[in-house]
Amino acid sequence: MWESKGVHRTHSCNITKTQIQGYRFLQYNFPKLKIFFSLYRHSLDGIRSVDRNEEEIVDELPERTLYSLVLPFSVISTMRDSYSGLVRHYDRHSSWPQCICINSRTTNTLLHSPSEVLEGLGLDSDDFDVERLKSPRDFSINRKRITPFPIVRISDKKHTQWAERFRGEYEEDNHVDTNFDFSLESLFKEQGKSPEGK
Repeated sequence: MWESKGVHRTHSCNITKTQIQGYRFLQYNFPKLKIFFSLYRHSLDGIRSVDRNEEEIVDELPERTLYSLVLPFSVISTMRDSYSGLVRHYDRHSSWPQCICINSRTTNTLLHSPSEVLEGLGLDSDDFDVERLKSPRDFSINRKRITPFPIVRISDKKHTQWAERFRGEYEEDNHVDTNFDFSLESLFKEQGKSPEGK
């Protein structure tokens, strides 16, 4: 499962805590599910403040995308609870929606030295694979060719083990009734159907 975020080169990347909680709920109930956040850094100024229609934005972004970061949910979930200075928190006493803000400097460091950020979050960088890729040369949107940009993809080496730890922490945080069966099979069973629709 993928979540995409666009962020200007000078701005922080904001993710609401409600959104993170929704993914935490999914991860708990479907531990095999691998969730990734794709962050696209661009240089298109005033994307919200300047009066542009959707077509104009799509027309400009292919030449303004600088790089992309692909982060596993294990990293995003850790950021939710991190007060390391790599992220900022806006909580209920702020006029902003409750969210975490991945600092601009943190985003840039993830591109050049991802292990530095992982270690700064209290994670073991040896638990992750880091791939350095480049977007395809023949990649286009609305027939407009996208200028190739670098991609750094981080993934868990041992997703199953992390998911097991995550489930235990989630149960403690949310006082989960572990006898409750939340699965596709149980939902279909209640309706007298199978997941295949029979």
